[in-house]
Amino acid sequence: MRARASLHAAANPVPGGALVRVAGERIEDVLAFIRATLAPLTALLGEDPWARRW
Repeated sequence: MRARASLHAAANPVPGGALVRVAGERIEDVLAFIRATLAPLTALLGEDPWARRW
């Protein structure tokens, strides 16, 4: 018996950027993947897009 992966991600180029699809069994795993993948954008944006503002 083979174990299933708990997270799947796929990326495809689109004009002007990329389309990234992520699916997971646990929302915590999906959020951790998205945050880690998009972490380099923090420097470009000048602030953490995931930081709470309230």
